[in-house]
Amino acid sequence: MRTLALALAMLLLAFAFLPAAAAGALGVQTLRMVAFSAVLLGLAAVALAWRPALPAPHTPGALWLLLGLALLGLLDLRHAGDPIAWKLALPVLALLVAPRLALMAGPERVALAAWRLLSAYVLATAAVLLLGGEATLRGHDAVQRLDATGSMVAHGSLCAVHVAVGAQLLADRGTRRLDRTLAVVAGLAALAMALLSGTRSVLAIWALALLFAWTVGPAPMRRRTVATGLVLVLAFALHTAFVSPTLLLRLQGAGDFSSGRAASIGVWLARWAEEPMGIGLGGIRTALADGRPALDGQHLLEWPHNEPVRLLVEGGPVGLVVVLGLLVLLLGQALRGAAHSDSPAVRALLVALAADILAESLLQNFLNGVYQATAFALLVGTLSTPLPLGRRDGPG
Repeated sequence: MRTLALALAMLLLAFAFLPAAAAGALGVQTLRMVAFSAVLLGLAAVALAWRPALPAPHTPGALWLLLGLALLGLLDLRHAGDPIAWKLALPVLALLVAPRLALMAGPERVALAAWRLLSAYVLATAAVLLLGGEATLRGHDAVQRLDATGSMVAHGSLCAVHVAVGAQLLADRGTRRLDRTLAVVAGLAALAMALLSGTRSVLAIWALALLFAWTVGPAPMRRRTVATGLVLVLAFALHTAFVSPTLLLRLQGAGDFSSGRAASIGVWLARWAEEPMGIGLGGIRTALADGRPALDGQHLLEWPHNEPVRLLVEGGPVGLVVVLGLLVLLLGQALRGAAHSDSPAVRALLVALAADILAESLLQNFLNGVYQATAFALLVGTLSTPLPLGRRDGPG
């Protein structure tokens, strides 16, 4: 059953690799969501059926989040509601399943399996591009972004996480040869694709990963963090000088064809002031369903690109408390787990996940990308679970 549970967990992560655009083009959006929910429920069933008498070290945070979601549901009855918006509950369910997955498979096994699966995704994407696969250049003039998969933000995020993990594993002397090879080969591909995506979030992910690694890591990890930071700065500089200045130009505000984060957030907060208890989960999607209204002669209204703001607008104060509670729980577990783990793979992955979760929640739509959000919540909960002595690698 341990192998089955690990396979289901990796299958959940693999769902995050299929971009929404590709799923839409194939007409499998609904099937994808149903299958994903079925896999998560199947993992929960396997976890509960395996040695049910064995206590799992659950934290009460996920149960409090369930209570918050129930209250949010009661308040949401005032609105027509969007059932798809309740995918918000899936990361919470993943957190409830995670401790038993940790007991069954062991945090280090899960971390290494996730790292190798992510490496396979990076290598497969890079191979498709090198063999002449379809990719899109978005923007114009000097500001051109490589859309390798149809979802630049999600792809850039996954590549950024791979680079952050690989840098730590490569510098650790205890890393196995296979993982060291993946850190070099797949890491270079991930670094190139992350920079070419022109997604500013990748820089935020790397900056936060370096900060978290310095904060919670042991002395050797802190020394590696300084070296990693210098290498990333050098890579960014060389990429800007010799490959493409897009990312630097976008940091400076050039070529930003969105409405602008501040402008859109201001509009949505004004909408919240009109309806302090929220416009209902999924309300922002409904408001934009018929097209984005113009804010002025140049910009159009778009998503807030900030999860606390989105949940405040849609769910009012209760929605804000739920999303902040979820983020605090995920970040707290990830950083505590990284600080106490003696496994380089677990530490590196937890630090990278914490960085991605925070960066995407404040600058993108992390919880709206439910496949990645749920898989990352499952990984954080599993890798950060403190196991009883003698069960560090999971029981047989």
